[in-house]
Amino acid sequence: MVIVDNMEVLPPAFDTAKTHVLEENGEKKPPPMGRKQKRQQRAQNFRRTTNAKVIAELAERETLC
Repeated sequence: MVIVDNMEVLPPAFDTAKTHVLEENGEKKPPPMGRKQKRQQRAQNFRRTTNAKVIAELAERETLC
């Protein structure tokens, strides 16, 4: 338990010393993604789905021939 100046008792998850390393079930979370990392992740997901669509379309064409 963390006790603040005005004597409110806060849960340990509100500990300001570890802002983005909250522990859940003993495992630490990574820090939140930055803007650049988010953009890279979005581009990677887009390429993945696009490739899957193209492959599906080619497979469909081959079955028609």
